[in-house]
Amino acid sequence: MTETDIYTATSALIGVILLTWKQKRRFARTNQFGIERYSTFRGKIASKVVDGLLYVIGFVMTLSAAIVFFVEHGKSFPFLSLIAFAFIVFLFVGSTRNSTK
Repeated sequence: MTETDIYTATSALIGVILLTWKQKRRFARTNQFGIERYSTFRGKIASKVVDGLLYVIGFVMTLSAAIVFFVEHGKSFPFLSLIAFAFIVFLFVGSTRNSTK
């Protein structure tokens, strides 16, 4: 296992954790009717900013891990590289699907 493999695994893990944490924060704010509740307007703005940062940082880290994996192991593991990019698309679609509510 080389340094790039460790970087790739760490970056992917942290990215997935951040994306999951963003969804958990949103779920914790949602009441039984599916409406997000905030105590103040300032809290709503702060939550939206933090959620946006979590999403961008998590997505960039996960995407960078997939790109590094593809560059390093693309020729020896082409199928795994395609699975990594499909997983990135799955994360992107899954995290933006409910963002219009």
